[in-house]
Amino acid sequence: GVAGAILTGTIDKCFSFECNISGLDFVGGITGSAYNSIIKNCYNTGYVYANQYVGGIVGRLGSSTIYDSYNIGFINKYHVEKNY
Repeated sequence: GVAGAILTGTIDKCFSFECNISGLDFVGGITGSAYNSIIKNCYNTGYVYANQYVGGIVGRLGSSTIYDSYNIGFINKYHVEKNY
């Protein structure tokens, strides 16, 4: 996404347009994770892929607020084989 993570902040008027975003965990079209934060007036139109905690706007949200934001992109969770 646009930001890896946000802690106690605001993301406003931000977008991810027709991008391919991928990672293992905590992947979102705008940010991978947000805690004690506000996300507003944002949108995603791209593809977002991750193993877990994946979302069109935020991969993982904690004590935060999202408003006036939307996702029209494709979200997919894939399985990653672990070799021990």
